[in-house]
Amino acid sequence: MNARGDAGRVIGWDIGGAHVKACLLEDGRARDAAQWPCRLWQGQDELDRAIEAVRERWPEAFAAAHHAVTMTGEMVDLFANRRDGVLRLVEQLATRLSAAPRLYAAGPRGGIWVAAADAAQHWQAIASANWLASAGVKAGVVSAENVLVYGLGGFNLLNEDLRINFGGPTTSSNKTIVGGSLGVGAAFRPALLQGWGRPISMFIEYQHTWWQDAHLNQPAASPLFNYTFRREDDSLRIGFAVHFGAPSAPPRTPPTTWGLPVKAPALK
Repeated sequence: MNARGDAGRVIGWDIGGAHVKACLLEDGRARDAAQWPCRLWQGQDELDRAIEAVRERWPEAFAAAHHAVTMTGEMVDLFANRRDGVLRLVEQLATRLSAAPRLYAAGPRGGIWVAAADAAQHWQAIASANWLASAGVKAGVVSAENVLVYGLGGFNLLNEDLRINFGGPTTSSNKTIVGGSLGVGAAFRPALLQGWGRPISMFIEYQHTWWQDAHLNQPAASPLFNYTFRREDDSLRIGFAVHFGAPSAPPRTPPTTWGLPVKAPALK
């Protein structure tokens, strides 16, 4: 996005469900940054107050700057669903900011900046994305020639959307939970895959993951109840691994004497 105005000023916004973060850039350099509370689930007037606080902090820049926006606030219970949250927040920002905002929309080939007028077309890319992060170890023993049997253990983080919809209002909430995993696997090196300059092995792994419970209490879609979301995942992986630590061992050659092959005597 070419967000440079006449004064080379840009205000970057991150509209969250509990805070609003903003950064002032002048000629491509960050000059100031701050964070304000914004309990968005209590109403969009919370965002109005945060916008006014940004205006008071940078009054001259606010009037002249372009505005670049990312958001996660569309997840709060105030909105019927993520689409409703994105469109209502974009409409509010377009009304309150001095210049029409540009919104970051993520994509498989990188992000793009879209105009507020195009938010309905790109709302899924503008809304926050889910993610999974994991770290693990494996240890095992060689049980036979070129066969490794091992155990797996890991620590995981999962960002997921919780959704409640009984045909009326819909509640979506974004949560990050932790998990632990255990599993087993085996790997071996088939002779037909060797000889390519690096060892190549085939593997098969099974892993089970236990996740922390996620809670959604008294959502707008069902305000009389609290909800607990539980999940466990099983995964089975089959594939190939190329080992770059050392080259493949050279194939065995028959014994020789003075460079000539040794011929065993015929059995009688």
